[in-house]
Amino acid sequence: MNIFPLTRPVRVAAIAVTLGLATAQLAHADDMMTDLTSNPLGIAALESMDYAFNKKDFDKAMSYLSDPYIQHNPKAPDGVAAARAGMEMLAKAFPDRRVEFKRVLVDGDLVAAHSHYINAPGDLGQAVVDIFRFENGKIVEHWDVHEDVPETAANDNTMF
Repeated sequence: MNIFPLTRPVRVAAIAVTLGLATAQLAHADDMMTDLTSNPLGIAALESMDYAFNKKDFDKAMSYLSDPYIQHNPKAPDGVAAARAGMEMLAKAFPDRRVEFKRVLVDGDLVAAHSHYINAPGDLGQAVVDIFRFENGKIVEHWDVHEDVPETAANDNTMF
């Protein structure tokens, strides 16, 4: 008994459309990064975050970091291995987490990325600024500040 009553050409077309949409979505993410900055360090910072938090490809994310990796978040230890462990822990705690990049500022070897971190569907998320210091093209230092997105605000502006 055929549990897939669609004809072979229709199934092939459906698969092609699905793959095309997935490819377009990935291309859109890459375009979004280059729309935010043309600076190679800015792009590297966004790519590292995209691999870590959106794609959950920790090997690729780690390729952007170098020891000695200095962490200024008081809840996180120093070192590339500790950064990877933290990313993996966050992925387990928030499997649906996604990060939307809003703007990037580059000044010499420093990159600041303003992003919207959303831990789960329906979550208002957090406004986050990650600051990275680069050395020889690799991230060697990180600072971050977070603020929860409130349900209401004293003005009509958004945090983004």
